Amino acid sequence: MTAAAAASTPQYRASPRRRVFHRAVVIGSVAAAAGLAAASVFSAHSVALLSGSSDRPRQNDARQDAPRDGSAAEIAAYVSGSMAVAPPFAGPPALPSVRVEDNDDRLKRGHYGGAGDAAHLGGFTELDEDGIALELWRDMLGHYGIKTLMDLGCGRGVSTAWFLLQGVDARCAEGSHDAVERNMFGEVGIGGQEDRVTEHDFSRGPWWPTGPTCDAVWAVEFLEHVGRNYHRNYFPVLKKAALVFATHSKWGGWHHVEVHDEHWWRNRLEGHGLVFSEELSSRARESQRVGHIKRSMMVFLNPSVLSLPAHSHLFAEPGCFDLKNRPKVDCGVHPRAIKETKLPDEYFPIKFVQEGEDRWCTFINAARKKIVEEEKAKFAAAGKEWDKKKVFLRQYSSFLCHSQ
Repeated sequence: MTAAAAASTPQYRASPRRRVFHRAVVIGSVAAAAGLAAASVFSAHSVALLSGSSDRPRQNDARQDAPRDGSAAEIAAYVSGSMAVAPPFAGPPALPSVRVEDNDDRLKRGHYGGAGDAAHLGGFTELDEDGIALELWRDMLGHYGIKTLMDLGCGRGVSTAWFLLQGVDARCAEGSHDAVERNMFGEVGIGGQEDRVTEHDFSRGPWWPTGPTCDAVWAVEFLEHVGRNYHRNYFPVLKKAALVFATHSKWGGWHHVEVHDEHWWRNRLEGHGLVFSEELSSRARESQRVGHIKRSMMVFLNPSVLSLPAHSHLFAEPGCFDLKNRPKVDCGVHPRAIKETKLPDEYFPIKFVQEGEDRWCTFINAARKKIVEEEKAKFAAAGKEWDKKKVFLRQYSSFLCHSQ
């Protein structure tokens, strides 16, 4: 075409609307091509991640390079790294307390136990009724559905014994050799189960139980006894449980080196992946009229363990509606819900056994009577009038064991 012809040919100009349409088509084509390329890359990377062949680091897995064989290397990797997840199946060996001579002025313990223990150990009493919580313990069976439990800082095993007598797979850890030697399992008819007690001094190194995760940790009158420089030695015990029930002291006592308010402890434990439950903590506190539980019980959820299939039975409230203003009932079991589907047996909680609690109460009442008699003898020997207010027993203790 000649220049003259071209000049004489009318030029085509698209309308504004058509130009917008063309531009959208071009942009859409480019975006689609980019999307296909991204999807291809994403799919390849996803397959690589699932197959374990990706050469890109998984940024959210702080322990991706840690050995997983239950070895000392795996234990060391966990202790020195993030504790956001549950500890390995196999724990480090227990390190019992080192015995000392009771000739140190710091070891004038008064009513506290711990003969032959180092100054930072002991602190338990013959019978600490502030830590007894029968109503809460029954709730832990029925409402929470707890079947496995670790009693951390268990003293003579008073709390542990109650759970064992109810059929809970309970174990306890204690640093005081004196307390371990005076374990009271045999006094309530469950002797021969002393292998459930682990003596470990957390100032000597980390420890957690070898075995599967458990439903709950009971840590009453424990947190304040261990300095924060040793927290990473016992935090794995908390992290191996789906639920944590723990109190904290608000005043002094034998080797109370971490006395803080609730917010300090919540920040400390939530920083390690536990989740404080206001509702469950209030429910627990309301179960006791006076004592450690009433004053400071904190209940934490541990999502990394609570979400495991082994703990699907927790929170065992029945699921079928009965009548207005009445508690729910078990589906497929209760006469008015017999047509509904019944849960598998493993989802039902352990039933409370009154006989087991009666045996436990026999010990509690006998221990209390012994303490009162010993204190009366001390007053008499000193020529003083008996004053029950000076005895380390709560006046409400007679209401603890109604069956006796």
